[in-house]
Amino acid sequence: MRKLIVALAIIAMASCGGSSEATETKVFYGASFDTTATLSFADARDSFLSNGTSNALVEGSVGAVCQTEGCWYRFAEDDNIMVDFDHAFMIPMDCKGKEIQATGNFYYDTTSLEMLKEYAKDDGKSADEIAEITESKIRLSYRAEGVHIK
Repeated sequence: MRKLIVALAIIAMASCGGSSEATETKVFYGASFDTTATLSFADARDSFLSNGTSNALVEGSVGAVCQTEGCWYRFAEDDNIMVDFDHAFMIPMDCKGKEIQATGNFYYDTTSLEMLKEYAKDDGKSADEIAEITESKIRLSYRAEGVHIK
C-alpha cells in the first residue's frame, strides 16, 4: 500500500510540475499591470521627446536606487532621468543592476536645489559632490504608478 501511495504521489507531481512554462508569481510595487506590452526605456523616452507620448510601459536596467528608503530609481540607460513614485510605495534598495518594468508617465519638473542635494545624499554622493550642486534644474522625469522587478 505504501508503495502505491508513493507511486501516485510521484505521478501527480510529475504531471503538475513537469512543464517548462512554470507559472511565475509576479511581485508588483504599487499598481499591477500587464508586463507583456513594455517598450525599452530608451524608445519610450525618445517617443516622449519627439511626439509628446507621456504614458508608457517601460523596461530597462536599474542604474541607481535610493539608498535611504527605495523611493526613487534611475534607469541605467539614462542616468539623468529620475523615476519616482510620489512616495506611494517603495522598492527594494538592493535592485541595482536588475531588470525592471514600470507603468507611468514622463513629465518635465523643476527639481529644487534642496531636492537635488537630498537625491545626491540618498545616492551616496560625497559632501564635496553635494556642495557642487548650486542651482535647481528643469529635467525630464518619470512618475511610476507600478513597478515589477524581474
